[in-house]
Amino acid sequence: MLIQRVPLSVDPRGPSGKGFVPDFTNRYFTEDINCGLCSYKGLADIAQVKTPKIDEIIMYCQKFMVNEYVVNGKLVGRDVGETTAPQKFGIHTIDDLKKLYYPASFSVGQAHSLR
Repeated sequence: MLIQRVPLSVDPRGPSGKGFVPDFTNRYFTEDINCGLCSYKGLADIAQVKTPKIDEIIMYCQKFMVNEYVVNGKLVGRDVGETTAPQKFGIHTIDDLKKLYYPASFSVGQAHSLR
């Protein structure tokens, strides 16, 4: 998996008078964290899968974004509503996900028989 191989010190950078500093207006900060990694983190939390590298990246970036997404290893920060994570939409369990993908008029057993 790529995310495990990319060191955290590799970030989008821009020039400054003292070498290079991260460019906090770059889309890697403004879009990819809240619309990408937070979505993966949200699904992983629902499935109870640990995501130490994702957590590390989000927690590093959120300090500079002045946002809070991950707190104590969970996607429960005050700015989760700005993400595309399932939690934003009230989806917190696997059953919530099933209800989303299998409407009430369509049971889970029926859906599996269509495959």
